Amino acid sequence: MNSTTYWWLTGGTVGFLIIAVVIALIFTVRAQPSNNGDNNGPAIFAGILLVLCVFIILGVFIAYFNGYFNKFRTTPQRMSIKYDYLTHYQPVQIIKGLTPATEKDTSITQFQNITPDYKLAIRDAAIALSNNKSRVEIALGNVELTRDTKVLSDYDFSVPCVKLAQFMKENDSIIKANEQAAMRVVLDVLSSISGDATRFNFVVSTGDNDIQTINILTVFGLYLIFIDKYPAIADYCINNNKCPYKP
Repeated sequence: MNSTTYWWLTGGTVGFLIIAVVIALIFTVRAQPSNNGDNNGPAIFAGILLVLCVFIILGVFIAYFNGYFNKFRTTPQRMSIKYDYLTHYQPVQIIKGLTPATEKDTSITQFQNITPDYKLAIRDAAIALSNNKSRVEIALGNVELTRDTKVLSDYDFSVPCVKLAQFMKENDSIIKANEQAAMRVVLDVLSSISGDATRFNFVVSTGDNDIQTINILTVFGLYLIFIDKYPAIADYCINNNKCPYKP
């Protein structure tokens, strides 16, 4: 803005102030208190409005000429930046539910869909292992001694465990994307079978009178290793619904 514009703004502001004060004075004079006191309320109210108008207008006037409102001004450069931002980005979040499902939302839905089958597979495997605890401990000892999970195929309790491992493998990406929810499902199923957590711990001999306690979750992990290393044997157990494996 040039100096002429500033003078026009100054003159306009002063003129507005004068007109506002004159109008306030006129209303105040018209509302003079009467001798009987019936009109005192409007007169006082008009006087208060006059004082407020004067202070407000003076305050705005002073703030304006001290540059308070400059922060609301913009420049062509700022407008260009805003235009570029609006062109290349999406600053406003569209209402959720009207947009396509995100990858996370889809993953949660997929996990919810497989949860019933997941629970059933966990339950069958956990019951099979806990009901054959002594045999499972022997099998795990053999795995430890031979360093090979193939021996798991020699036991009939392995069938539901292999099925669980296969289910987990087929839905690996969904389960990993919902890791916490998947763990809650496992713990909920185990607690529904027994409130005694030690039922799902297996004491395994590792040789030379050394023993270690293996949790059922580790056993599930061993069956995952088993189906990865011996897919043909795993398919046999699942398709024929029986173990041990007899080639």
